[in-house]
Amino acid sequence: MSSVNVSSAWKALGQVWAKVSSSWKTGSLYAKQSGVWEIVAGDVITLEDTDAYDSAVGSPAAAGYQLCSNGAVQVFQFNAGGTVSVGNWISPQVNMANYTIRAHMDSGTTPSGDALDSDMSLSTTRGWNLAQASPGTVACSLTLTLKDLGGTTIDTATVTIQAQYF
Repeated sequence: MSSVNVSSAWKALGQVWAKVSSSWKTGSLYAKQSGVWEIVAGDVITLEDTDAYDSAVGSPAAAGYQLCSNGAVQVFQFNAGGTVSVGNWISPQVNMANYTIRAHMDSGTTPSGDALDSDMSLSTTRGWNLAQASPGTVACSLTLTLKDLGGTTIDTATVTIQAQYF
């Protein structure tokens, strides 16, 4: 957390607001440090390309991906340990309700879970899953777009989900 000196006392910065074209906006505060612009206050958003893969010989397979309302990113692999946290999509882990996620299917089998091609609040955990209950493979590639409530794209990532029953 960043701080600011107010009347000779350092105060922690919380949510940052700025007036832009007569409207108050929330977001990140940047400062140039050693010639590089860095976020000094506000939310740091990071979506990473991720593969969720599960396979099994002689039994069903299932895999999935989710962005959690607590800020975590999780991958589900039915036969390989269940649900595993693979990082965080927001830091600090506050203000999750200030963002939306949209999943667009680029190719493959339509996953179960949350809707595709719809902006959905991240105040609720959002996820997509595939399962293969007989010999064969199902897979999909999704492009995730994370936006602020004003509709500005903050980050994107490609998620590949695959379930394989041998």
